[in-house]
Amino acid sequence: MNRRSAVATLPALCIGGSWRLLFGAAVSSGNPSRLRFGLSTNLLTDVNDNDARAAMTVWAETLTKRAGLEIRYAPTVLLSPEKLVEAARAGALDAFAASTVEYQDLAPFIDPSVVVVDEPYAASGGEEYLILAHESGAVSDLASLRNRPLSLYKHPTTCLAPAWLDTLLAAAKLGLPETFLGAISANAKLSRVVLPVYFRQTEACLVTRRGFTTMCEMNPQLAKSLRVIASSPRLLPVFMAFHRSCEPALEARVLPVMLNMRGDAGAKQIFALFQTQGLVTLDISILRRSAETVSAAARLRRGARKVEAP
Repeated sequence: MNRRSAVATLPALCIGGSWRLLFGAAVSSGNPSRLRFGLSTNLLTDVNDNDARAAMTVWAETLTKRAGLEIRYAPTVLLSPEKLVEAARAGALDAFAASTVEYQDLAPFIDPSVVVVDEPYAASGGEEYLILAHESGAVSDLASLRNRPLSLYKHPTTCLAPAWLDTLLAAAKLGLPETFLGAISANAKLSRVVLPVYFRQTEACLVTRRGFTTMCEMNPQLAKSLRVIASSPRLLPVFMAFHRSCEPALEARVLPVMLNMRGDAGAKQIFALFQTQGLVTLDISILRRSAETVSAAARLRRGARKVEAP
């Protein structure tokens, strides 16, 4: 099977894993007997752990049944970013899903031939971040945000927003967000980030273009009343990759089943839970700009700490 042409679903690849067996199977001699996924807890913002585990169980049972595996399934814990790296370093994972903030730490363990990203991102080039302010407010450009509050949409898709904001302000020679801006708050509900700006209860917010567009479709007045102060380049916030040591035969056995689960009743719950349409495999270079943004922000932070040091 050509790995580069494979299409799968994000929830299908986001099964929580650990050093313990995610699921084992009695298969014919020479075939792999297990598949171990690691899911970073960074991808579960505003998702109940119990709901996630229940959806994962149903999905895993459906997947393995359709693949013809006799499973001995045991639910596993979700992994913190630190535990995910530790498991990858130990060779205890066959594949993992994580935020791109974690990419640099996971890079040594990634099969570089392919990564898997959300299908809409493959078509659009990634997620775009927007800083919004009210048309009638005092904030008309980036500089006028000085000492004014900013509300951030807290979601896995905005995991790169803080790094982008760091680089955006640095490029304009405005300093770090915590010294340039006023209070910075975060909320996992998009409406609670956008609507206070619309109703003039706060000055500005940072959201995704995709989320804002959806809100504008439901309430066109938002598009008329809110102005874009700044926008980011397209960035890839979430990815899935195979471990360098993953057996090709294991991937070849499971991936074809993943590709055809979109309409399966056993997959609907987890599709809805992670709010995804599907995934597509791409060259690892698609993550370069996102990784560089994270690295640039880290350098800025290190430089600021050196200046502050006595």
